[in-house]
Amino acid sequence: MRRHRLRVLNLDDNLISSISELQSLAALSNLRELTLRSKQTDNPICRKPKYGKVVLGLIPSLEMFDGVPVTRRVPVKENEEPNVNENMNEVKRDVQEELKQILKGVIVDNNTRLKIR
Repeated sequence: MRRHRLRVLNLDDNLISSISELQSLAALSNLRELTLRSKQTDNPICRKPKYGKVVLGLIPSLEMFDGVPVTRRVPVKENEEPNVNENMNEVKRDVQEELKQILKGVIVDNNTRLKIR
């Protein structure tokens, strides 16, 4: 297995519109900083609700996302301790929902190969 050393990646203004276009980034275990939106430009995916949660669920190694330090995976109310299990479950649900949207129109044949309709 090849180890990737990429730690910082700026993808703003690249017309990324779907989480499926970011799937390969999940393999980058050393990735610490990812920018999809900057002050000047962004990507269409940035306009989708909860895109940040989905990206953070996909790439748990991130420490900085869109120029903001990642301190909690899911925002919690002020003066409330984060419930890690509950927060991770919410992220998983968001990722699963996004994957359902991606896989609409995909069928599996008898050989378990994916085919796009």
